[in-house]
Amino acid sequence: SALSGAACGGQAEAVERLLQAGLEVDQQDHYGSTALMAAAAAGHAEAARTLLKGGARADIESNARQTARSLAAAGGHDAVLEVLSVPNALPDMDAVSVGADINRTGNSTAPGVGQPDPGEELGGGGGHAVKVSRRPSRVSSSEL
Repeated sequence: SALSGAACGGQAEAVERLLQAGLEVDQQDHYGSTALMAAAAAGHAEAARTLLKGGARADIESNARQTARSLAAAGGHDAVLEVLSVPNALPDMDAVSVGADINRTGNSTAPGVGQPDPGEELGGGGGHAVKVSRRPSRVSSSEL
């Protein structure tokens, strides 16, 4: 998609314009990849931050069970990992309403939400295994 292309190319301003034009922030391609995954894999922290501000979810998995976080880790993109962590990986508490209660620590009481899956690893390439944590990721602009 145009959004994934802009994200992969690190064009944060183009990403913002495309989101303002109404493109779906979490649209998945035939591999299940999103624009946030493209930005993370290519090491573009500003594009990732822009996508998160636009409501991108970092917990989406591709068909190969990879996430934006696992792709950034596999590529050694520490700046992207920082953008995907801090409070950025947690939802805006005002935006949470879909059947799961989030307590004050940001952990969900719904099964499998906000809790890491112990022992689950994905091959990250380059001989590195990446532990995956499935956590909601809605970011308010005040947190960035």
